[in-house]
Amino acid sequence: MSTPVYITSAASWIPPGESAKEAVASGRYTEDDLNTDKIACLPVATDEISVPDMGVIAGRKALDRAVHVVGGQVDLVMHASIYHQSRDHHWNSAPYIQRELGITDAFAVNVDGMSNGGMPRLDLAMGQLEAGRGTSALVTTADRFCPPGFDR
Repeated sequence: MSTPVYITSAASWIPPGESAKEAVASGRYTEDDLNTDKIACLPVATDEISVPDMGVIAGRKALDRAVHVVGGQVDLVMHASIYHQSRDHHWNSAPYIQRELGITDAFAVNVDGMSNGGMPRLDLAMGQLEAGRGTSALVTTADRFCPPGFDR
């Protein structure tokens, strides 16, 4: 037996864009890369916002938009990421997102999946809901590629 599962809301938080030409002028991006990539600007998140907080901001927007359907009940919180979440090592973002959003009595878990992290989380969430293990789920994904590993 299959229970219909619907996406009630979607939201994002994207940091302000940084000009690629300004990055070239400051020596952080080469002229050759600019000409090859043809990228005018990239969103750049500063150290002032942590990666899990990006998930909190987008999650709050999504839940606000879905309040007429889910009310205050979220049974599952899943978070996908690739890179270090800008907190201590061996730290799990999903329970933090759950707490910051005031979600109680939900199962919260991080599940990595590299660049395809979000889509399998939707599939896993649907499976949990279809199995009767809840009526609503929040799926977030967030990353910031920063030094020393990356210089975006």
